Amino acid sequence: MCDVMSWIEHRGTIKFLTGETITSDKFLKWAEEHKISRGDFYGHGTTRAWYRIDADDGGNEECTDFSTPSNFPGKIVEAIKSGLMRGVPFNIKGVRQLLSQPALADYEKIEQAALADYEKIRQAALADYEKIRQAALADYEKIEQAAWADYGKIRQPAWADYEKIRQAAFWDLFLANEKNRNPKWR
Repeated sequence: MCDVMSWIEHRGTIKFLTGETITSDKFLKWAEEHKISRGDFYGHGTTRAWYRIDADDGGNEECTDFSTPSNFPGKIVEAIKSGLMRGVPFNIKGVRQLLSQPALADYEKIEQAALADYEKIRQAALADYEKIRQAALADYEKIEQAAWADYGKIRQPAWADYEKIRQAAFWDLFLANEKNRNPKWR
């Protein structure tokens, strides 16, 4: 996820992606076709690709300080205030600056409850995964042991054949002709 609110200043206009845009069927289909992951939806590259702006055309701008609207172009301020940014997965603490202290306290309660619910589900899913993994590992170990035993049964006679051929070849050469020997052994 993007750690900033980013936009492109392009030929006197401000180009950015809203929550409304990135949740639209048209955008989601386009992102899939262009193999753009959700975590990259708000980067400058995606914004440029969506609006077909060349990399060297216009400036990349961004901000993480939401303490005042004056840190952003008016068009982005309007989008935030009107709810067009709903759906933007801001992953920064700075965006919390948009809320008053009482609203932030309410938000944090909701956030903590949601996180607790998530953690319960995650732990249950992890426990299920471990059960399946352990069963699969046990099955794998049975199969591996049987395969290893078969390997040993095949390998040993093959190795014995190899040794027989190797030993015979060595001694046949050594004994066949004295010129085959190291001069010290002639």
